[in-house]
Amino acid sequence: MKLKYAIAASLVLFGIGLHAYTGFVEATSFSLPFLLWSISPYVLVGILTAAGPSQMLIGALFLIAAADFSVFHAAFLHPTSSTAPIALICMPMWNVLVVGPVGAALGWLVAWVAKRNAG
Repeated sequence: MKLKYAIAASLVLFGIGLHAYTGFVEATSFSLPFLLWSISPYVLVGILTAAGPSQMLIGALFLIAAADFSVFHAAFLHPTSSTAPIALICMPMWNVLVVGPVGAALGWLVAWVAKRNAG
């Protein structure tokens, strides 16, 4: 297995595992629609990555996973307000519209710099 596929698969599994843990352990009641909504950014980028992993998509997955863990930390591990869990509802949309594209741009930039320095 290529390293790119392993990294992408690891990030997708991390995201699905994080949201499954949230849905089954942290939530008071399990909601399948909410779980599907939460993992939708990972599924979307994972499908794109299966077509051919690139540094852009791995960058998007990495930033999405980091943002989701940050929200999980703010909501469950170290909550600073009673409204922190509301971010769990909005985060998948932010991941698709903002965080993923920014991560893809950063991934492209890292790949471009690496190619430029290698050549």
